[in-house]
Amino acid sequence: MEIITSKANEKIRLVRSLQEQRKAREREKLYVVEGARLVEEAAAAGARARMILHDGRLGPRERSAVNRLAAGGGEVLETTADVLRSCSDTLTPAGLMAVLAWPELALPQPLEWAVIADGISNPGNLGSLMRAAEAFGVQALILAPGCVDAFNPKVVRGGMGAHLRLPVRILDWREIGALLEGFHIWLAEAREGKPVEAVDWSGHAALILGGEAAGHGEQARSLAAGSVHIPMFGKIESLNAAVAGGILLYEISRQRMKTQNR
Repeated sequence: MEIITSKANEKIRLVRSLQEQRKAREREKLYVVEGARLVEEAAAAGARARMILHDGRLGPRERSAVNRLAAGGGEVLETTADVLRSCSDTLTPAGLMAVLAWPELALPQPLEWAVIADGISNPGNLGSLMRAAEAFGVQALILAPGCVDAFNPKVVRGGMGAHLRLPVRILDWREIGALLEGFHIWLAEAREGKPVEAVDWSGHAALILGGEAAGHGEQARSLAAGSVHIPMFGKIESLNAAVAGGILLYEISRQRMKTQNR
């Protein structure tokens, strides 16, 4: 197998553009995962890989994951460590990455439980929220205008494989309203409205999370029945979107599971 030694190689330039440019990810409908764990997750999920790149230091587990992605049509490319480092988004590259097609996960029918991310601009927060949403059984994550790109490398790392299992939709507020017609929709706001445990979360429900910079806008508020908050006992004014989201989603999941088990 020929080893890629030039950073100017066309395929290496494509990987770099996917790591650095939202427009490139949207144009190509591709994104990059780095490291053995995420490559293994992609193989286990049956993800479609365009390319798998490595620096020749593959152990048995990594080799198995690479082979599974290659069997699905992914091209395996060996590079020098320096070339692979040039298209990595991490300070300590793992020596293995894969270029994957955007997942095409269907929404469950019927859709009953969704989260709307409203203006979450911090990649780490969105990635962690995706991880929590997948963990607590959210059926769809909807990205409203103003959110960071779901396939930003930092979002992908924070999501820890959630992209492969959680249906994500990028919609405007009109489309969100149409998709969630008939849902009970609530805004998450610090110290406003009802405590989260006082709301009935059974049936068709959705939670709007985010508003990091300027709070929720009028379009979000027009969809909501009201606001919910996490009761807090200290003097901290608010929690970041990822931490608040994890707490809220746990409580909502607990209620929904209790209702379903009756």
